[in-house]
Amino acid sequence: MSAPAPGETVGRAGGYICSPAHRVEPESPLENIDAFVEAVEEYGYYR
Repeated sequence: MSAPAPGETVGRAGGYICSPAHRVEPESPLENIDAFVEAVEEYGYYR
């Protein structure tokens, strides 16, 4: 048995805001920020 995908359990019927906590630290690599944005764009919609 596998764990459900986050989109199947979190924010059902809306109400979930995905954000990088309070702020993005200056030493955060740009690649990490880009990966975060890409993940939200790919998985951040409820179907």
